[in-house]
Amino acid sequence: MNMHLREERSYAREFVEVPGGFRRTVEDAIEGLIAVLDQLDADPDLEDDGRQLPQLAVQEA
Repeated sequence: MNMHLREERSYAREFVEVPGGFRRTVEDAIEGLIAVLDQLDADPDLEDDGRQLPQLAVQEA
């Protein structure tokens, strides 16, 4: 007789104590990364006006 035992997942959460300023450091890092992404884009506030349609057809010569 074959018996298969499956290990149960542990749903217990681990609590980790972090230094007081760690959350602020993470927030600053995220804000900095968002700023980098904004600089990489042409204009982060530019909205599509709908006049530029994707080129789906072959251009005639």
